[in-house]
Amino acid sequence: MKLDFNISTVTCCSKFKLCDITCETEPCETVACADGYGIGTNITKYDIGKTRFNVVFPDGTTYNDVDLSFAPATKSYAKFQITGSPTNGAMVVDVNSVVVSNGLYFTDIETLVDNLVNTANGNCQTSGWYMEKVSADTIKVISKNPGATYNGLDLNIGLSGDLTVNMIDNVTAYGTGVNNCVEFEITDLYGTNTPPTGNSGPDFQDGVYEFTYIVYNTSNVEVARKQKCVLFDCNVQRCVKDAIIKLGDDCCSDCKDELAKTVLLIKSKIEQAKAQLEKGLGDCANKTIKSANKLCTNICLDC
Repeated sequence: MKLDFNISTVTCCSKFKLCDITCETEPCETVACADGYGIGTNITKYDIGKTRFNVVFPDGTTYNDVDLSFAPATKSYAKFQITGSPTNGAMVVDVNSVVVSNGLYFTDIETLVDNLVNTANGNCQTSGWYMEKVSADTIKVISKNPGATYNGLDLNIGLSGDLTVNMIDNVTAYGTGVNNCVEFEITDLYGTNTPPTGNSGPDFQDGVYEFTYIVYNTSNVEVARKQKCVLFDCNVQRCVKDAIIKLGDDCCSDCKDELAKTVLLIKSKIEQAKAQLEKGLGDCANKTIKSANKLCTNICLDC
């Protein structure tokens, strides 16, 4: 399975957010998922038992098996089965009074199932629900958005003619979490261990952090992992913003030219560090962002 994640700033520079961006089977998406959750023999999010992280700080300090109490959110759903030997009729499916699909019986139950699923999946951007064909006579109605918010909603089936159904689930359930992200601070990574020298928080030092995201199934067996190096540059970016604001201050006229040159140099180093990381030169990116921070340290904002 092609596991993937990203990391972004929440509160500069003390809190970040990690999001599982692995694709999953969903007809509402415009881009097909080729190797994500639920594709082929890959596990679904419902099969995740736990996640863990290995983290390497810019100075090389490593923390393994970090538990952020995180699992990507799962979607609410409910199932029903079309039963009997109908000869005619119509069906309307709604969740909590929101119409998801409708269809007419023509030849056999499976054809009705296919029509209901196709109609629902064509309207899922509007209704917020889509359908999955479980078998020739059974349908799963699934929330487009993940999370426990969509649990406990009534699944209603309107029938006419001699159509009959077996309500496997009367209400939606099985949704967990809120979304596919978790926020973390630096203390969440080193926990009760000794923090890296000079990088104990609350702000993260700038530099390249290596994260390995590991997913285990409910049998505690590792099923996928993804390693990614991420450049944290929040402190130096904050320095640049402060300096640019100072450039607009009339009282700074004596040092404005020098300050402008320094700001441009720092910004070029930030871009250089990003380019180095893209080329896999993590050590170089670390040195570059460190030199940018050194320039920031020497900026006098009280000119």
